[in-house]
Formats: sequence, C-alpha cells, structure tokens
Amino acid sequence: MIACPRCRHELKLRADTNEWACASCAFTLVAGLHAASSSEKGPYLGDQLMRNAGHDCDIEWSPDHEEPRLNCWMDIRTGPDGTEELHYMLGDADYIQDHIYDDWVNGGHFYRYAWTAENQIIIQDGLTLLNHIATAVHETHERYRMKYLGWRYERAHASARVIERAIRNLALEKGTVIPNTADIEHMLVMEGQGMDCLDLAKDLFEKEGEKATAATKQANATKVDPKA
Repeated sequence: MIACPRCRHELKLRADTNEWACASCAFTLVAGLHAASSSEKGPYLGDQLMRNAGHDCDIEWSPDHEEPRLNCWMDIRTGPDGTEELHYMLGDADYIQDHIYDDWVNGGHFYRYAWTAENQIIIQDGLTLLNHIATAVHETHERYRMKYLGWRYERAHASARVIERAIRNLALEKGTVIPNTADIEHMLVMEGQGMDCLDLAKDLFEKEGEKATAATKQANATKVDPKA
C-alpha cells in the first residue's frame, strides 16, 4: 500500500489525471512526469521508513526557551516544470534519533522517511559546508528519481552516491574552492529537475579557486616591509 503523507490512508493512482490521490483527505501528488518506462511511474513510496516503535510522541521542532531543532538553510524552485518549491532544512540529528528514527544520519526526504514533509529535505546540522552541499545534492538526486521516475530506494541511493562522491572529490583537487550559496542553489535546481549538476559544479569549484588564487597573489604583492 502507498500511504498518504497526511492521514496515512491509501493513495490510489488516477489514470485520467496521472495523480496519486487520497479519498480521505483529498491529498494529491503528481505521478512520474518522466518515467523511464511505462512500468516505472513515480512517486515510489514502498521503501518509506516510519518512526521507530516507541517514538510516538509529538515532534516539537521549536520548543520554548531552547534553540530550534529545525532551521531553514535555503529554498529553491525546481522540478520538471520549475514550479516545485523545495526547502532545505538543517535538523538536529540527536533530536531526530532520540524522538523519531534511531538510525537517521546525514539527511533524508519524504520518499525515504515518511515523517519528513514532502516539500522538505532535512540535512544534519553541524556538518561542514562541503558535507552540507554533498548531502543536499545526494538527497535531491535520490528524491527526484523516487518521486518522478518511480525508482526503488536502493537504485536511487546508489545513483546518488556516485554524484555525491564526485562532488566531494572536486574539493580535494588542487586549486578548487567551495562555491557560494547562490551557485550551490543552481546545482540543486538542476538535480531537482533530473539533470546532472557535476559539470556545473566542476566549473564553479574551479572559478572560485581562481578567485582565491588571484586574491592570494594580490595580498602577497601588497605586503608591507616591517623594516620600512
């Protein structure tokens, strides 16, 4: 059974509108717009993970007089037609593991973790910027394939690991520097549309490296002689 993310009743595919629909609460979700074949239609929800047994308490992301446990990192507009709003949230991993799912780590989205909002990707807070970027690319790549192509989790995850590793390797190359936030958004928009962002990422990492090299040369050229 494919469960509704709102009320957990069964979703059924409407052939006339190409939507998954819930008869209980009227929730609808567009089916795969770019299915790999007639037998592969998204979204695929069969590999969703629910909360761990015993974690049935209400989720409180913004408790009184405490730091919030979920903060917005960035928002993008993406999807096959460019109209899907996707929000990247930084989540408290300790809180998630203690109250929702024991083995949650790094990040996740609705099509893997049923307790995540459908239009959000949660990234573990406290990671390095490179880890945030690589994880965001991974989750966006994976989410697109499960939502729009109907891929099973293991297949989508394996594909996402390839692009994630490639992004991490870019940062290891001499002369490259992590791009700014606006450029990172462009990478995520591409992945959210089902396009490979690696070529763009390589160009951005190299251009930022060139800027850093130029700034270093300028700084060294303008050193003041302490004896002067």
